[in-house]
Amino acid sequence: MTTVLKTHGAEIIGPLGTVNAASTLVASNENIDGAVLDINLHGEMIYPVIDSLRSKGVRIVLMTGYDENAVAPGYADVPCLQKPVITEHLISALFG
Repeated sequence: MTTVLKTHGAEIIGPLGTVNAASTLVASNENIDGAVLDINLHGEMIYPVIDSLRSKGVRIVLMTGYDENAVAPGYADVPCLQKPVITEHLISALFG
C-alpha cells in the first residue's frame, strides 16, 4: 500500500504503533495533508489523534478489521475502509 500511495505523491511519515507516538507526530508536524489510520493501535483507540488532525484540517481515512459500526458516533463522517482494503477505494477516499 505504501508504494501505491507514493505513486500518487504521498510522502509517508509512518507507520506509528501507538496513539502517543501518533499524537506526538501530529503535534510536531504542521505539514500533514492526509492520514490513513487504524482505529485500534495495540488496544488504544485512535480518536484523540483524529481530533488533532481534524483541528488542522487534515483529510483522514480509517482502515480497520472492525466493521464500520465499530466507529464511535462522533466519527461517522470519517471514511472507514475494512481490511483488506481495496487500493482504489483508499486512493479515492484519501485523494478524492
